[in-house]
Amino acid sequence: MQIIDYLGNYKKKGSELMFETCPFCKGGKNNDKWKFFLNVDKETYYCQRGKCNEYGHISQLYAHYGVEYKKDNNNNYNKKNEFKGAKMENKKHKEYKVFNDNYELIKENSKGFKYLQLRKLKQETIKHFNIKEDRKGNIVFPFYQKNKLTCIKYRIPQKPGKGQIKTWQEKGGKEILFNYDNLDFSKPLIITEGEIDCMCAYQSGYENVTSVPFGTNDWAWIDNHWDDLEKVPYFVILGDNDEAGEKFINESISKLGVNRVKTVKNPYNDINEFLYRENEKNLKELIDNAELPPIDGLINVKEIGKFKIDKENRIDTGFQSINKVIGGWLPGQFVLLTGKRGNGKSTFASQTIVEAVTSGFNACMYSGELSPEQVKNWLFFQILGENVGMEYDEFRGKKVEIVPDEYWEQLNNMIDNKLFLYDNTVLERKGLDEGSILKIFEYAYKRNNCRLFLVDNLMTARNQFDGQNNYYKSQGEFIGKFKQFANDFGVTVIFVAHPKKTDNVADFKNDDVAGSSENTDRPDVVLNIQRVDEEDLDKAGCKTLIHINKNRLFGDLAHLKFDFISKCKQFVEPNKFPKTYINLENIPEKEPEADIKNLEIENNLPWE
Repeated sequence: MQIIDYLGNYKKKGSELMFETCPFCKGGKNNDKWKFFLNVDKETYYCQRGKCNEYGHISQLYAHYGVEYKKDNNNNYNKKNEFKGAKMENKKHKEYKVFNDNYELIKENSKGFKYLQLRKLKQETIKHFNIKEDRKGNIVFPFYQKNKLTCIKYRIPQKPGKGQIKTWQEKGGKEILFNYDNLDFSKPLIITEGEIDCMCAYQSGYENVTSVPFGTNDWAWIDNHWDDLEKVPYFVILGDNDEAGEKFINESISKLGVNRVKTVKNPYNDINEFLYRENEKNLKELIDNAELPPIDGLINVKEIGKFKIDKENRIDTGFQSINKVIGGWLPGQFVLLTGKRGNGKSTFASQTIVEAVTSGFNACMYSGELSPEQVKNWLFFQILGENVGMEYDEFRGKKVEIVPDEYWEQLNNMIDNKLFLYDNTVLERKGLDEGSILKIFEYAYKRNNCRLFLVDNLMTARNQFDGQNNYYKSQGEFIGKFKQFANDFGVTVIFVAHPKKTDNVADFKNDDVAGSSENTDRPDVVLNIQRVDEEDLDKAGCKTLIHINKNRLFGDLAHLKFDFISKCKQFVEPNKFPKTYINLENIPEKEPEADIKNLEIENNLPWE
């Protein structure tokens, strides 16, 4: 018999099986149904019924029924045979349109054709890229993938008037590379910001050329072409000569690999202007001379620019008093969060994750102490704020917090593809160390554009230490590796660490973290969470103190007062109320894809 035969009736829901009856609580007094879930991919189970909350690895479920937990010759669980009778749905992917290819090829006497010629593009180049036009005479750039029209972009065929839109695309198109069907991913690949620049590079003598689909801030094309891009020996990135172009080049280096990205020194605004002002031969020579970035660690000081904070990617901590001192969570910043056990380090950290995700920044977490289901439940408490539900727990003899069932779908939609969690059962099953976590974090940045990372109690990744000194030595090694990760990818990492001394929080020093001052020299910010003792509440005037003991960038230190709202697991500043991060009256719709991508070009050229 298969394990599903013991569990009874079930429904399929993505990669999970939802069973009519929980084998542990049997539905309780109210005979609740469809609360027990089995995740086939993760090999875990859990019951959503509040009074049960049973969860664990599938091997424990086997033991419950006295059934042998079978593995293959490689010591892997053979779920293919086990769930042979339960045909699982594939992971839900974003659905894209396939458009009708009913546009006509651009005519030689048309306004659009003449406009492209004005920009020094030849007839054979225009023909090669299958450029078309719509009924209004707008230029049509078709994006094909396996001969299917999966994306369409438009451009007006003249200099734009004041306030006039220059470019836009069909809604629902897939983020794929231009000229995809003609690309050879086994050869070097030239990537430009726009289609016309791509055509210029082709005209100069290069065939393996493409452009990104929707501008420099949309990186979905990397995920859509991940397997293809991994094969490319190296890339030549031809970004524009402006701030957006510089950022595009730098992010490409981070995401595609510093040893696989070459760049050029273009004296003009973009590749098209280079061709217009010079010629194809010189443009080819420019691309021929593309170089890898300078060697890390060796800098010509003259080339260092002005210091400025990346305001676009600065993340609100969620607390005005902390923002005033440290300036928010900054790109490339490593934050060490410490304090006595049970003082709220993990709660504070997860609350900052909620603030980031609900402010438009993707985040990724590792929790060494809680199961994925527990982490999600805690986060949902914080998102709901005062809307957290209450349910009487007969074992505890009091009401306890719950996430109401009617909010579950709306909460899931809110965090979908914005918040990611490292599956800590991987460590338990495969015995991996912090290196695997860093690798997953790297994928989360490159593929999912995560900007804030939380490492909560990484010491659970290693089960044995030869004495206390080695415990803190290992903690210090972890700090160095995650600090380097923050620097390499320009993201913020919050690292929860246990202090070496916990007897007197008031006398806390940075040296008390991780065992040596060398390790606390690495963080940019050190925060210490202190729960005020019961007898000192009146004197302190708050329930929690947050001490900012290090602030590398601005230098200011502070001791800030906070209260704690147990129901929704939120810290709040004095005289403030808990936040509710979700509108429970109206289910929020996903933000519509921008219909317009306005690509700015200087107005000193005849096509502007």
